Amino acid sequence: DLAAIESEARARASSSTLDQLAGEARTVYAACAGCHEFGYNSGFPWLPFQDMNALATMFRRQRDAALHQLDGDSLGIQRGFGRPHMFTYTSLADRIWDRVNRHPRQHSFMPRTKIPLTRAQKVTMRAHMLKVLATEAP
Repeated sequence: DLAAIESEARARASSSTLDQLAGEARTVYAACAGCHEFGYNSGFPWLPFQDMNALATMFRRQRDAALHQLDGDSLGIQRGFGRPHMFTYTSLADRIWDRVNRHPRQHSFMPRTKIPLTRAQKVTMRAHMLKVLATEAP
């Protein structure tokens, strides 16, 4: 249930520091590096999943640009697990979050292995994303 995961991630983000969350999320993002850093020549977009500071910078930059240009318009719909879910793209973090929550048979599902992240991995990833998006660059 995405609402429950989001709620748990928000609670975790508010009770933890960015450094704590980055340390925990590093192992979840490591799976993403296989395609987005090492498989970059295969057509995957390059994203610095092994460098938590660079990733946070990209999340913030995308957040700021998207909020300015898109003004929070709903741009996507997720149809996984039998229920439609409107998704508001406001940052690169949100686009990644949308893709890891798509049904494994849906286009652009991540991870590419078609094996979904566990609930705990999703909470960890989302808590980190939320904390980054709620903080300014140091």
